[in-house]
Amino acid sequence: MQIGNRIKIERQKRHMSQKELAQDICSQTLISRVEKGEIGLGTDILYKISQRLGLPIQSFF
Repeated sequence: MQIGNRIKIERQKRHMSQKELAQDICSQTLISRVEKGEIGLGTDILYKISQRLGLPIQSFF
């Protein structure tokens, strides 16, 4: 499973919008593009997203 798809699934499980997930981390547009598989993420942003979702960063690999 691609990282973007995993982020989307986990975000939706938590009833969280892209804007809520992105707050103080990155832009909502970046989250949207990652979830669509258009671009990848740096480990620093992925780590912050994993923390917001309550998941270890390793769960995305």
